[in-house]
Formats: sequence, structure tokens, C-alpha cells
Amino acid sequence: MNRYDDQARLTFHYAREEANALRHAQVGPEHLLLGLLRAEGTGRDVLLGLGADLAGMRQQVRELSPPGEATSLNDVPNITPLARRVMEVASQEARTLGAPVTSTPHILLGIVQVGQPVTRHILASLGVASQVIVDRARAAPLAAQAEMPMEDQERRPQVEALRHLLEETLSRDGTPPAGMTEDEVAALVIEGGDPSLIALFEDVVYRWVAGDSLSENRKHAVLLHLVNHALRRRD
Repeated sequence: MNRYDDQARLTFHYAREEANALRHAQVGPEHLLLGLLRAEGTGRDVLLGLGADLAGMRQQVRELSPPGEATSLNDVPNITPLARRVMEVASQEARTLGAPVTSTPHILLGIVQVGQPVTRHILASLGVASQVIVDRARAAPLAAQAEMPMEDQERRPQVEALRHLLEETLSRDGTPPAGMTEDEVAALVIEGGDPSLIALFEDVVYRWVAGDSLSENRKHAVLLHLVNHALRRRD
């Protein structure tokens, strides 16, 4: 499965919140659709451009999937088979389009193609053919990249390399790859200075500080490195 970018992760987080608000025991495609409208991604831009409205879609979900009996969802993500299929299709779309990560327009493509009854009804209420949504969702990442300043486009490979480094570190339970030290990883990410890496970097730092893989001395060294950097930025 492709990696997810920050907005795709937020989409799933918001989808869980929407499911909780409706006391639904599982996250379904309808909750993912609401999550897309809350995440600041090109998937939301496509929906807003077609006249979508969060409050209106939220009301439609409530009418088509009335509130249930669950008090809250489990800490471990619990999703319906159709929602899982949406994410699989989203990853397939990302690979087909040559995207390095799965993002919000790919999730929208997954929702449209899986065609769950509730989401199919809601999207039909926009008054456009499903193919129009598909075409716009596929074009959105290219349009966003074209509008990106040249400097940002040139930095993108570096940012993606840092993202891969952080994800690999997480997969190794906080141990940096290729003999790197925690300080070296932190320095690379901090100097990279890209906001899209914040959530991943926070996860890595938490793994370092709260986990058992580092000695107390190494934890102290990592924290000291971060504090020194923060103080330098104030100067």
C-alpha cells in the first residue's frame, strides 16, 4: 500500500470523528467523504468546486445512515470492508498516476469508484456525472503542482526523501536506518524545514523519548539538540 500524506491521514482522523458523532461503530465511505471536506487537500477543493457543502453533506449522511448505538470507536481504527476497499482503490490510483504518496484526490477517486449507496446518493446530489468527479480528481494534483512555485518544486524530491527517512525510522521502532544517529535525522529534518513533515517528525521524536530503544543519555542528547535548535531560531 502506498504511503499516505498528512492530509490523507487527517481525512481518516476526521472520518473517525464523524463516525463517533453519529455513534457509528465503524468508519465507512460516507465518513471518509465528510473527512475529505474537513481536510485541507485538493480532494476537498474538487468537491467544493462542484458545490459541495460540509453541513449539507453531513445532514444527508445523518438521514441516510441514522445515528447508531455505539458510544465511541476503539482506539484501533475500525473500518467497514467498503471503506477498506476505498483506501485500496485510492492507493491503486496513486500508483497509476505516478504519485509518490496517496493523497485526498485519490481517496475521492476511491469513494467514487467503490460506489457505496450512501456516498453514491450524496455525490449524485451535486448534479454532475461521476465521470466529471473522476476527471477533476485525477487532474487536481497536476494542477496543484503546476501552481507550485519553482523553488518548492525543486525542493520536493528532498522533502520526499526526508519523509521516507522518517517513515523508515518509524517502521524500525525509532531506530534510524543506515547507521545514522537520532541527532543526524533530527538535523536533516529541521534543516529541511518543511511543514508537511511535522506530524511524522513528532511521531518519531515521541518514539525516541517514550520508547525503550534509547538509553537515558541518548534521550537527553536528542532533547538537547532540539532545544538548542529552538533557541537558535529565536536569535
